[in-house]
Amino acid sequence: MMEENLTKIKICGLTDIQEAAWVREEKVEFAGMVLFFPKSKRNISVSRAKDILDALGDGIKKVAVVVSPSVEQVEMIQGAGFDLIQIHGKVSEDVLEALTIPFLRAFNV
Repeated sequence: MMEENLTKIKICGLTDIQEAAWVREEKVEFAGMVLFFPKSKRNISVSRAKDILDALGDGIKKVAVVVSPSVEQVEMIQGAGFDLIQIHGKVSEDVLEALTIPFLRAFNV
């Protein structure tokens, strides 16, 4: 009996559809895009993220990576079609109440 591989791979910081094609080809489970964080050289707009989401197709979980998001930002992310939100920084009660998709909480150690 073969054991199921429990390791899941997430490629983070996608910025264009060519990277999405590679992620799809390599059968990566999760693809992340940095939003609303201009300090990152991998930061992209929600509009660009939508193009990448389309290029990823089905079968890959799409992750929005954000820092201390506002309710408005969370709503934009959810409306764009992401499957998960990975939150760094602070999370307000309003943001938690606005979430309709699962979230991952990231902590610096």
